[in-house]
Amino acid sequence: MIKKLLVFSFALLIGAIALQPLAFAAPVPDKFYLRAWPEYQTGQVSLLETVVYPQTTPLPIEVKIAMPEGATVNWAGEMLGQVSQDIQAQPTVVHKGTYDEVTFALTKSRTGQVETTWSALQINGNDRALNFIWTQQYPANQTIFEFREPSQASDIKMMPPAATVNTSSDGSKFYETAPINLPVGKTQTYRVTYRRPVKGPSENAQQSQPGSQQQSPQGAQPSGPSTATSILVMLVAGLIVFMIYAQKSNQRRLMSEIDGDTDNTANAADTDGA
Repeated sequence: MIKKLLVFSFALLIGAIALQPLAFAAPVPDKFYLRAWPEYQTGQVSLLETVVYPQTTPLPIEVKIAMPEGATVNWAGEMLGQVSQDIQAQPTVVHKGTYDEVTFALTKSRTGQVETTWSALQINGNDRALNFIWTQQYPANQTIFEFREPSQASDIKMMPPAATVNTSSDGSKFYETAPINLPVGKTQTYRVTYRRPVKGPSENAQQSQPGSQQQSPQGAQPSGPSTATSILVMLVAGLIVFMIYAQKSNQRRLMSEIDGDTDNTANAADTDGA
């Protein structure tokens, strides 16, 4: 019986370890926004990357976002609907060869954002162009590209084409594509061209500062698995140790009984001999 329990315990432990990647797969965001805000305060591009997870996703969530190589992280953290309530995180940035990986945790919200500054805008007199190929490095059910119109901009052309144009309270316009199903490893060309005065203002006075939890006008509406696995492994290991201890105790008890019977037999033989 004890041997059968030990075999079952070992099988349970091996099964728990083998099924861990399946049972606790990394959650996939419902939406991923790639937002480009050219000439936001500077001649560079403010690139905002936002992930929105389903409300049923258990917390905490480890977020991994790819940013273009050479971009500088200004802010990363959790979006709670109001700037004053947003939680700044301490991200880890690791170079991955063709891009940089930003990793941080969501503990209160299911919406995370990374804000970067990137020197990607091409300026030729009044003509401006932002042109790059985006490679999807992490899964998302929907990918949405956005472009914030700089002040005094005109003749705006965008690819993928904008499906909607949203206007914020200060009058800024945000061009947004329809959701795209972009599998990991696939690419999408993101290109925006427009015209703007050479010395035009880079922002309106009412707009917020970069690196301070920027949001589009509509906003980003939207215990850990590893701990559970560790507890399961510990329970199985404890069961195995208990079974081994019980088996050894039972063996010692049996040996003691055998020794006692042997002594009694010997004593009886001595009595008969006498």
